[in-house]
Amino acid sequence: QPNSAALNNLRGTGNSCSAYGNRNFWRLYNDWFGSTNAGYVGYVKGVYLYTDSARTQLVSGTPEVRAGTTLYATIRITNTGSKTWNKSNTFVGTASPYNQSSPFSDDSWLNSARTTKFSESSVPPTAIATFKFTLKAPNEDKNYIPKFQMVLEKVAWVPETNFNIPINVSTPYNAIVTSATAYLNPERTVKRGPVTKPNEKLYWKVVVKNTGSNTWSPSLVKIGTASPYNRASSLSDNTWVSSNRVVLQDAAAISPGQQTTMYYTTTSPSTTGAYNEQFALLVEGVSWLPGSNYTTEVRVQNDLSRLKNGEKLLQNEYINTGNRRLILQGDGNLVIYNSSGKATWSSATRNGKLHILQGDGNLVLYKSQKPRAGDAVWSSGTRSGKSLIMQGDGNLVLYSTQSPKAGNAVWNSGTR
Repeated sequence: QPNSAALNNLRGTGNSCSAYGNRNFWRLYNDWFGSTNAGYVGYVKGVYLYTDSARTQLVSGTPEVRAGTTLYATIRITNTGSKTWNKSNTFVGTASPYNQSSPFSDDSWLNSARTTKFSESSVPPTAIATFKFTLKAPNEDKNYIPKFQMVLEKVAWVPETNFNIPINVSTPYNAIVTSATAYLNPERTVKRGPVTKPNEKLYWKVVVKNTGSNTWSPSLVKIGTASPYNRASSLSDNTWVSSNRVVLQDAAAISPGQQTTMYYTTTSPSTTGAYNEQFALLVEGVSWLPGSNYTTEVRVQNDLSRLKNGEKLLQNEYINTGNRRLILQGDGNLVIYNSSGKATWSSATRNGKLHILQGDGNLVLYKSQKPRAGDAVWSSGTRSGKSLIMQGDGNLVLYSTQSPKAGNAVWNSGTR
């Protein structure tokens, strides 16, 4: 069989040769007669970049754009070979190296390494293929030179069809959200998971970092609603600036690389259900900060005292009745606290991340939020549990029915 040196001796279709004799013949054939793909050759007639989707505003020189900006490319390539190009397998792909994932790809691309097909139905020799695609500027402040080439899929990369599109991306205003944490109390000392009662208030602490090149002057940056931008939020509170503007940055100036903390309050909807709300930072009248989107999950339930089959607790989430609480702590320990705040039971674990009442009736604590075999660190060892209740008497009980009845308990913590 050919070794790596032999395989490197010829690119393309010759790689399918399975033995040295076949491969040597293929090498001699190509040296003497030329490539079997010689009929596929092209010439890049023009590379045009526009700032508008109608392609009327032509860019001259290297564009300077902000992160998240969309540019519109039109590429014209002449078929200088002897074979017709078919629409079904002819694309513009990423090059140098081939098939790399492009940071400029967006949802309009065929995939992250293939932009689009040409507009024409087919392109015979001497005719011109027109490729139209978009480039979405990435979030990183950098001068880019994305490289492309026309490819006949599973045939060849077409010679003389490679081209570059230099683009300089600047991010004068940008940020990342390093954490977004909900609390039960305004002092933000008791963490709260996403499960709430209708109309309950949560007190948020959001830590953000200035990753742009400009200093944020006092009160410059806001948190607003996203996906879509400027929508009215179902979690809005009367302390917000408006229904789609959550809070202003505080009075201090924030230099590039520095962090700041933003505080706000949400009010849970009156209707039960799961609410996944997206937010992002913005400079009003200038731009949304492209790297700052984050999601908050709020699950509204009438009864916070129980888990049913398929329901779960993540770290810092809990069920409770009055002052008695079962909580999966941030340290991975599953703990019951009584009305005096004293721990009365625990799983004695240090790495729990997901506590779930499984469909098979077993109550299990896993060390991963996406558990695999062997990830369980504690379980009740049951097979018929349907409802886990943190009772008012301080006992945590797993019942074999949705509504607890005498004699239906299959496991309990034995606490009071």
